Amino acid sequence: TGVRVPSRAGRWASIVLTSLLFAAIHSPWFIQIPIFILSLGLGYVYERTGSLWSAIFAHMLFNGFQFGLFLVIVSR
Repeated sequence: TGVRVPSRAGRWASIVLTSLLFAAIHSPWFIQIPIFILSLGLGYVYERTGSLWSAIFAHMLFNGFQFGLFLVIVSR
């Protein structure tokens, strides 16, 4: 028999649960909501493309943007 693929709802339930757990382990508490949203976005990218590399690249873009923003703020 073939490999059983989870339903779309099952995959999204996994993404939401993983995002909640991922956000919960981050501190301070005020970054948990943005981390949760980022994690949902990365899950969406993976779900949409089926490629982990796409999610990794999106994460790299996010980190690069955050680092650039940090440099702008620190240089003032």
